[in-house]
Amino acid sequence: MVNVLWKHQGDCSTIVYSCIYHFVTMPSASWEDLAADKRARLEKSIPDEWKFKSVPIEGSVIDLPEKSGILSPSEIKITNSSATELVAQLANGTLKSVDVTLAFCKRAALAHQLVALAQARELDRYFETHKKPVGPLHGLPISLKDQLRVKLDKVRPHPPITRGVEIVRSTLEKDGHTVAPWTPYKHAFAVDLANKIYAADGSTHINASGEPAIPNIKDLMNPNLPKADLNEVWDAQLQKWRYQCEYLDKWREWEERTGKELDAIIAPVAATAAARHNQFRYYGYATVFNVLDYTSVVVPVTYADKAVDHRLADYQPVSDMDKAVYAEYDPEVYHGAPVAVQIIGRRLSEERTLAIAEYVGKLLGH
Repeated sequence: MVNVLWKHQGDCSTIVYSCIYHFVTMPSASWEDLAADKRARLEKSIPDEWKFKSVPIEGSVIDLPEKSGILSPSEIKITNSSATELVAQLANGTLKSVDVTLAFCKRAALAHQLVALAQARELDRYFETHKKPVGPLHGLPISLKDQLRVKLDKVRPHPPITRGVEIVRSTLEKDGHTVAPWTPYKHAFAVDLANKIYAADGSTHINASGEPAIPNIKDLMNPNLPKADLNEVWDAQLQKWRYQCEYLDKWREWEERTGKELDAIIAPVAATAAARHNQFRYYGYATVFNVLDYTSVVVPVTYADKAVDHRLADYQPVSDMDKAVYAEYDPEVYHGAPVAVQIIGRRLSEERTLAIAEYVGKLLGH
């Protein structure tokens, strides 16, 4: 039994407390029933006035929330503002906390509807073509909320990403800064090591519900790996520590060789722009710096543009993962998707790295 302390129509708390109720009152239900029940309650928690009357069948929907008429002009301005701008306006009383929260709740509800509809249409097209479901959960809606130099890596970034990194590089050089190439050090090793650490418990936390792992989780770790024993866990941590020391040596060697201080590394966040549902296959660009425990700040750069971000017809993949990721790139589908880079600093350099990221963002016009 759960006591609901506060519930208001259209407020985020509607969803939060319904989740608590879900886990307390239905512990013996199958994961399929839990998913269906949660989906139904989530849909019910979205007020009718926050729901789209209709959405385009094809094409980009990135600006649909602004054109829908559901968000007021002030709510559009709030949800398009940066965190820095919002904090300042909240501090001086220009904005009220409830107004900011309500604006983002409404926009999140709109995003949820668009993602769910896009996935449903893709499933319908598959069924029309193949006359069979994708799998045993075909069409079952599950909340997305429940699903975390261009580095010479084993997966090549899509054209919008390489263009984004080049935009940052050229912008910094035009402003008088020195930008030099950085040679990745054992990044494939770091990714493999991270996967071992992630799955050290034998994926007990993932397999507990009985729900089959979604594709993105299968690509991040193998849920079928056996649980590591204590010695294997400690060995993985020792390998991580040694790798961190080796990478720090490379950082210092670069500074000694050039006679300059290395302020930050600029790299893709992922191989793709904003990923399509269930198509995010490679996490390596971010995983490496998680293993290193480095500071990383994401900076928006531009948007994918089908007119300039063409596929490389003669590209030769260097690995199976590289082949799968690059084959997924479609200029028409990714057109309009956000492109970003990450600004990476050494451990315990949060304030400095944030300042560099803010500076880069201003140079880019953000």
